[in-house]
Amino acid sequence: LHAGVLGLEALVMLAPYDVPVWLPEVLERLASFANKPQPIKSSVTKTFADFRRTHQDNWAEHRQRLSVEQQELLVDMVVAPSFYA
Repeated sequence: LHAGVLGLEALVMLAPYDVPVWLPEVLERLASFANKPQPIKSSVTKTFADFRRTHQDNWAEHRQRLSVEQQELLVDMVVAPSFYA
């Protein structure tokens, strides 16, 4: 399972400053592993943090390639949960 997640992470890292048409689906699939045990969980979290870092400068352009649901998914993945939630 972890090897498959690492493969998805490698796909995300193939486009560090772009959002190719195939990437949103890869991000959705990768997010589905966010609640798995370590080391999978930390790998997924790090990949989404790296994605946010590398895409923030052109986010207005990149977000147009994502559905509203995919944009919400990204927010959920990169924003730390509130202690009081």
